[in-house]
Amino acid sequence: MKVDTNVNSTILRLADNVQSWKVGDKIVVASTDYSMHQAEEFEILPCRACKPNEVKVAGKAKYLHTGEIIDGVDMRAEVGLLTRNILVKGEMERRCYNYNAHLCSFFDFDTFGGHIKVRLVGSLPWLVEVFSVSKA
Repeated sequence: MKVDTNVNSTILRLADNVQSWKVGDKIVVASTDYSMHQAEEFEILPCRACKPNEVKVAGKAKYLHTGEIIDGVDMRAEVGLLTRNILVKGEMERRCYNYNAHLCSFFDFDTFGGHIKVRLVGSLPWLVEVFSVSKA
């Protein structure tokens, strides 16, 4: 990843084609430091001048994200699309089910989990967000 900054936006040059990403989508740039707290989220902006592997985002990075291969080690930050096209949302009950009195003594809320099977479509996996399914 290489960075080109403007006044209130940044153009990120990525390794892969990102033309399928849309204006308004949310992305994350992983930390290239030892602190996981330096990962940052951005929103994609319109960009007519961007190449297929570039994306314009709102704002500027607060932290340095390396975009190079240094001494043969790939130090480039991973960039991921956060906007999901599939949302799996469980229904969480307000209190623990009485299916197991032992578990309900530890939790005062729903503790049922969920299972998902992911199948490849072509060569790309579907983007899936799992919400309110406890032990997914």
